[in-house]
Amino acid sequence: MIALVLPVFNESGGIREFLLELDNNLSDLNPYFVVVDDCSTDQTGEILDNLKLTNFPIHLIRNSNNSGHGFSIIQGLSYAVSQGFTSIVTCDGDGQFLGSDIRKLVLAHNSSGLMVEGVRVGRNDPWFRTFISSITRLLVWSTTFEMPKDANTPLRAMSLAETKFFLQHIDEDCKIPNLAISALSRARKKKICEVNVQSIPPRRLPGAQDQWKQKSEILPSKRLIYFSISSMLSWLKIVKTIASSVMK
Repeated sequence: MIALVLPVFNESGGIREFLLELDNNLSDLNPYFVVVDDCSTDQTGEILDNLKLTNFPIHLIRNSNNSGHGFSIIQGLSYAVSQGFTSIVTCDGDGQFLGSDIRKLVLAHNSSGLMVEGVRVGRNDPWFRTFISSITRLLVWSTTFEMPKDANTPLRAMSLAETKFFLQHIDEDCKIPNLAISALSRARKKKICEVNVQSIPPRRLPGAQDQWKQKSEILPSKRLIYFSISSMLSWLKIVKTIASSVMK
């Protein structure tokens, strides 16, 4: 079986549709969904509870406090590892990917045995998000001398052994686990398969805001600026980990 780890926060507009689409596309691969609800304040929790009542293959984790995207991913991965899933996929719960693309990524992992990263194409991000994405690629390159196509992608398929390794080297409170995995995997000089996947708009209700509370496409929100600055502490820990153990 394969575990799909999805952190969610206020995704009532599309989470049910997205999960059903994923299940339909992966039905022959026995998917199991580990969904981590980061204290949603909308109807997300109720939708997930109702879906579970239909015998949908899902395990729900609810954070006791709103702890952020990074913490939620680590919690989901830890559960998947504890259950011994041989293949583990990480994917954001906002539905920005097509189920068919995620199937393509999983099949590439199964056939190659490699960690597979989804490289987002067709993105329509404001300039500051594009700038941040470029910086993340340069950060990984400056540490590992390898340039990922999408350093902070939330979509990956990896083995149980790889996931265990990442959890051993990433702090539970790491704000940027996706970037940490990108750097740690390249520091180990492991071959990585990169697969293009279409990026589509989040499946949210009209007018719903994302976690960054972004109101303008001209300037980043204060929340995004604060997160970017505070994430540098997590990045410095990742660099220290790579220098002290991974690359020895």
